[in-house]
Amino acid sequence: EDTADSAWALTQGEAANQLGVSKRLVAAGSTIKRQVHPDLINLVKNGIMGIESAALVSALSMDSQEEIFNNSPEDFRKAIKDVRDKNKLGKSTGRGK
Repeated sequence: EDTADSAWALTQGEAANQLGVSKRLVAAGSTIKRQVHPDLINLVKNGIMGIESAALVSALSMDSQEEIFNNSPEDFRKAIKDVRDKNKLGKSTGRGK
């Protein structure tokens, strides 16, 4: 059985230890799996998008996620950067997650 697949049956802390990653990264992966557009999951699996970027995108509506996914490669990168920048701005002003 694949280590990543069996890790979902564990607590997030146990999964993090088993996979050799932080608990925060496991939590982000769990959020992504539940809330992100299926096509964006494939981008993470294929290494095109990082888990942290996908976690930020998962907070957007499905329509917004699909819009990002359907962008040209250049616009896609810009849209992801915009999402990250808005998250940073929100944190610095106390309005972020």
